[in-house]
Amino acid sequence: MTASARKHALSAPDSAPELYSLFTTIDGSHPWKKRVPTGYIEYEARILRDVKIAYFNFTLAKEMGLIPESHPNSLNTELEKKLIETFSLRIINEYDQLNGVQFPKKDIKPGKYMATRYLQLQHSSKLGTTSGDGRSMWNGSFNSPSGAQWDISSCGTGVTRLSPGSVYEGKPIKTGDKKVSYGSGLADIDEGLTAAILSESFHARGMFTERTLAIVDTKDGHAINIRAAKNLLRPSHLFLHLKQGNQLQLKAAIDTHIDRELRNKNWPRELPRARQYDHLLDTISKNYGEFAARLEDEYIFCWLDWDGDNMLISGGIIDYGSIRQLGLCHHLYRYDDVTRFSTNLKEQKIKAKYLVQTFAQMIHFVRTGEKKEIRAFAESEHIKKFWNAYTNSKALNFLQRVGFDSPTAIYLQKNHSKLCAKLYVAYEYFERKESARGEHRTPDGVNCEALFDIRNILRELPKHYLTSESLLHSADFINLIRTPFCTKALLKNHKKFQPKVTSFQTAYLDLVRASSKSKDKTGIRKRLLEMTMRSSHVNRNHYITGDGIIYAVDLLLKRRKNFSPNAFIQIVDAFIAHQCGRPAKALSKKSEAVLLELIAIANENRYSL
Repeated sequence: MTASARKHALSAPDSAPELYSLFTTIDGSHPWKKRVPTGYIEYEARILRDVKIAYFNFTLAKEMGLIPESHPNSLNTELEKKLIETFSLRIINEYDQLNGVQFPKKDIKPGKYMATRYLQLQHSSKLGTTSGDGRSMWNGSFNSPSGAQWDISSCGTGVTRLSPGSVYEGKPIKTGDKKVSYGSGLADIDEGLTAAILSESFHARGMFTERTLAIVDTKDGHAINIRAAKNLLRPSHLFLHLKQGNQLQLKAAIDTHIDRELRNKNWPRELPRARQYDHLLDTISKNYGEFAARLEDEYIFCWLDWDGDNMLISGGIIDYGSIRQLGLCHHLYRYDDVTRFSTNLKEQKIKAKYLVQTFAQMIHFVRTGEKKEIRAFAESEHIKKFWNAYTNSKALNFLQRVGFDSPTAIYLQKNHSKLCAKLYVAYEYFERKESARGEHRTPDGVNCEALFDIRNILRELPKHYLTSESLLHSADFINLIRTPFCTKALLKNHKKFQPKVTSFQTAYLDLVRASSKSKDKTGIRKRLLEMTMRSSHVNRNHYITGDGIIYAVDLLLKRRKNFSPNAFIQIVDAFIAHQCGRPAKALSKKSEAVLLELIAIANENRYSL
C-alpha cells in the first residue's frame, strides 16, 4: 500500500477499526494502584449495552491523541461501538456480590477499576476512612502518543461503599436504589452536559480544569459522564493520609503526583527529590493564590473548604456540581447544603490559604515524621508567597480587564501602583454595591444581589473618550452599569454617585496617560483604540450563569429528540464555541434556531446566580 493509500484508509473510520485501537489501553490501569495501595478500592465492571452516545468531545479526543487530527467531527458505527465498550461501564459492587447477581461473561471487562479514597466534608468521619468516589470509578490513565499521560474517570458507574448513602445505611446498596439519599450511584445526563459546556468555556479562558470527554446516555435521564485531565488528583487524595498519620502512604501519594507533573513536563526534571518537595510547596503557593484571585475576579463560585475535595491539586476545577458562574459580583451568595452553608466569593481565598497551610504541614510530616499542629504553619513563608501571588494576580487581572495588555499592566503595577489602586478602589465600590433588599433566600441558598455590572463601563469608556474629552455624568455612568436589581428610586437619585463617578474616570484617564508612550493626543488615542478592542473581548457578558445553564441544558434535552446524534453534538459544540468567544461551524437552519434559543437564554440570565 502506498503512503497516500494508507492516509486515505486512516481517514475512513468506518472501514478501519484499528483507528480506535488506543481506546483498548484504557483498561483500569493507573500508577496510583501500584504506589498507594490504601488509597482505593477495586471493582470489576461490566458493559452496559443498551445505551447511546449523547456527546463526544472530538476536540479533546484529538488533543489527547485518542483519535487522529484528520478524523471528522462525527460519530460512526465503529467509533460508537468502541466508546460503549470502553466507557459504558457499571461496577459489580458489594450488593451484586452479596446477592450473587449474575452477568453475561462477555460483558465483564478483564481489568479492575478503582474508586479512590479521599476526604469529603459531608462524611461524618473526618479521617477519610469511609469517603471517596461514591458513584465514580477511574477508567485508568492514558498514555498519549505525544508522551503525555492523562487521567480518565467516569461518574454514574454505580454505588460504591464510599458513598455517603452506603456509609449511612451501613450495608451494601443496590445501584439505582432511589430510597437511599446520596446512594443511588447514578448520574444524570444534565450533569454531563452542564460540565461539558462550562468546562470548555473555562478551559478556553486559560483555567486548568477537568474536561468532559464523552457522555453515555443510559436512558431514563441517567448517564455515565466521562471526564479527563492530565492530572485528576485532588488535595483530598493526599490529605487523607495526612489525617490518618500514614507517613509512608502520604509520601507515595505525593511522589505519584510529582512524577505525573514531571512526565507531563510541567516541572523541571533536574531537581533532586528533596528539592521537588520545596518546588511542590512553591508551586502550590503560587497556583492557589492565582486560582483564588481568578475565581474572585471572574465571579466563579467554587466551594473550597478544608478537605480539598472540590479542586485539583495543581490549582484547577473539578466537579461542576460545586461550580457556579455568577453573572455579577454576588459576593454574599452561599449554597445551602442542608447541614451547612458554603463559603462565599470573598471567603474562597481564606480557604485556599488554609489548603496551602495544610500542604506545608503535610510536607513537614513527610520529611520529619512529626505531625505538628496546623496552626504552626500559619506564618510560614509559603503563606506569604500565597498572599503575594493572590495580590499580584488581583492587580494584573484587573488592569487586563481594564484593557491593558500584559506587559503594560506589569509596567503600570510596578511604576504607578498608587494610580492603579485608586482606580481599583473606585471600581470595587460599584462592583460590590449591594441591593437594599438585603440578604434573602434563593432556591438553593441565600444571597444579596449586586446592583451594578461595572464591567460594562470598562467596555464603554474607551469608546467614549475616543470621541469626547468630557467626563460622563453620573446619570449616563449609572445607566451604563445598571442591572435589573436597580430600583427606579436609585436611578432617580443618581447624583449621590457623582463623586465616585468622577473619581473613577479621573483615575482611569490618569492611567491611560501613564501607559501611553506618547503623551500627546495621537498617543492617547492609539492607547484607547487598543483598550477598546481588548476590553470588549475580556468583558463580554455572554457567559452562561449557574441559573442560565440549568435552562439551557433543559432546552437541549427537550430538543434532542428532533436531531440525529451528530447534529445534537454539533449544536452543543456551537454553543460551547459561543461561550468561548469563537465562531461556530455552519449549522442547518433547524440547528441554528436551537443555538439562537440557547444564546437568548444566556442573555436573559446574564445577571443571575
